[in-house]
Amino acid sequence: MKDKNILKRMNGIDDDLIDEAMHYKKTNYIKYIASIAAVCIVVFSAIYFIKDKPEEEYAYSKDEPVVENEKNTDKIVFNDLSLSSSDMKIAVDGYFCYDLTVEQIKNIFGDLDLSGIVSYTSKEQKADIFEVNLNDDTTDITIAPKKIIDCYQLVGDEKLSTIEGIDVLIGVQELNKNKINYYAEFKKDDLYFKLECFGEKEDKEDFLKSIYDLIHIKKVDLFSLENPIIPNLKDKDLTENELIKEEDFGKYMIIPKGYVFNSAGRVITQHDDYLYASWSKGSGYFEIRIFKLKDEDKNRVVEDINDLTLYDLSLYPIPRADTVPENLRDIVDNPIFKIEDLSMKILSRRKENYIVFSTLYKDNVIIEIRGKDLNLEKILMKLKEKIK
Repeated sequence: MKDKNILKRMNGIDDDLIDEAMHYKKTNYIKYIASIAAVCIVVFSAIYFIKDKPEEEYAYSKDEPVVENEKNTDKIVFNDLSLSSSDMKIAVDGYFCYDLTVEQIKNIFGDLDLSGIVSYTSKEQKADIFEVNLNDDTTDITIAPKKIIDCYQLVGDEKLSTIEGIDVLIGVQELNKNKINYYAEFKKDDLYFKLECFGEKEDKEDFLKSIYDLIHIKKVDLFSLENPIIPNLKDKDLTENELIKEEDFGKYMIIPKGYVFNSAGRVITQHDDYLYASWSKGSGYFEIRIFKLKDEDKNRVVEDINDLTLYDLSLYPIPRADTVPENLRDIVDNPIFKIEDLSMKILSRRKENYIVFSTLYKDNVIIEIRGKDLNLEKILMKLKEKIK
């Protein structure tokens, strides 16, 4: 998908705009796109310009115009991005999402080879579009009715670029010696756009052309994505006393004695359905999550307790990313033991500075335990009592 072809396929772009963009340079325009977690943004911690190389080596300076034609002069300014936090989680009330169909993508954006999701925020059976994400292997495109929240911070004062008369914030961040995160955001036709590309230094020109590509598409109409079917959702905080009374999983709850209650709740999303609670005691803690066995959990069930490679942590020195075989990582990280198999001998093979394990009951209920400085004998006794 090269040259004029992609611009024509992005719906109703005039030929003079295509020629204008092609004057800038021929290339694959939207060649990058990558998947994102709409409720969790991971921040990287470096800056783009390598300090030991002169700025003249880069295709564009930070402050000089880079595109000139008869109609306008565009100015490109790169801002340095820095780390704002190691992990930012965005709370979205009544969040849910759906995969976009090929037909939906075609109707809104043209006949492009993209995948994506539309996410919503809901309250009292009314849903509003939160954002639309399009992606392939190396780029994110986000389009939203409201300003897009991100977790990047600029180094120094914000400097805006001007492209086709639109103010664009462009940022760059060096992830390692060769890999670069390119970032751009702008507002057009009352919608907010964010473009994030992961590549190398020589991909900077392609990234800039992707910005031009997004600016040149016809007005995006999200009307067809409105009024979705709202799934059954729940995110209710519970008190300690309410835990054992919870109708679905309350009878499986374990409340530790001598611990300070932190939080608890009942959560139902499109993909998860669980009861959780946490307590603390000094430097220790106890966390429990109760849910039904799903297909994605079945590869973590220990079918043969004599196979120590499935759960014995002493077999895998730290760092375990280097010592645990890839096909065993999920089960070694958090094995699910059948309640009739669970014993202190097994738990002793899991205990380190902290412990993580899960227990499966006959009705396919799973109790997941995470903690530090726990009395495992008492916990095992409580788990066994749930059989009755």
